[in-house]
Amino acid sequence: MNFKSLLFKDEPNEAPASAVSPEPAEATSFLRTRTPSAVVSTGRSFAETPEHADSEFTTELTTVLSRGKLPGYSEYLDQMEMLRDVIADETTRSTKALQILEKTLKLPVVAIVESVQERYRLLEAEGTNFTNGLTEETKNTIEAAEKTARDADTALAKYRAQITELENSARRCETDRQNALNSIEVVKNQSEKVRARFMSAYQPQLATLQALLAKLKERS
Repeated sequence: MNFKSLLFKDEPNEAPASAVSPEPAEATSFLRTRTPSAVVSTGRSFAETPEHADSEFTTELTTVLSRGKLPGYSEYLDQMEMLRDVIADETTRSTKALQILEKTLKLPVVAIVESVQERYRLLEAEGTNFTNGLTEETKNTIEAAEKTARDADTALAKYRAQITELENSARRCETDRQNALNSIEVVKNQSEKVRARFMSAYQPQLATLQALLAKLKERS
C-alpha cells in the first residue's frame, strides 16, 4: 500500500464523532469464540458496512477477506441475505440459516465459526500491517520534513547574514557617495577662492606690464 500517497491525498468529508458508533459486543463475539450460540446472538449483521465507512478501504478489506479458504463465511452471509425479507428477527434468521447450511451444504456451526475466525485473523493481520506501515511512513515523512525545515533555517540564517552584510555595504557606499559629492562642492569652492587670489595678483601685474609696454612702444 502506498502510504505516502494516502498521507498527501485529499480526504472526503469526515463523519462527526457522534456518527461513529462502536461495533456491538455481540457482533465481535461471533469472531472470537467457537461457541455455537455466538452465531445466533449477533445484535446486527456483522457483514453490514456502516454508512460512514470509507469506500476505498472497504473495498481493499473485502479483498483481504476474500483470501480466506475455509468454507462457511460467504455461505452464511448469503443465506442470511436470502432470508432477510422472510425472517425479520436477526437471531431467528441466523438460527434458520445455520440449519439450512448444515442440512444442504453439510456445514456445521463449528465449520462456519472456523471460517469466520480465519477471516478475522486475516483482517487482524491486515490491520496490524496497515497500522505499522502507516506509522512508519508518517514517521519517515515527518523526519524528512523536519530535516527540510532545519536545512531551510540554516539557509535562511546564511541569507539573512548576507543581506545584513549587503545592507552594511550599501550604507558604506552611500556614505562614500555623499562624501564624494561633498568633496566636489568643497573643491569647487576652493577652486574659486584660489582663482580669485591668483587673479588679485595677476591682473594688476598684467595691467602694469601692459602700460609699460605701451610707453616703450611710444618711444621706439
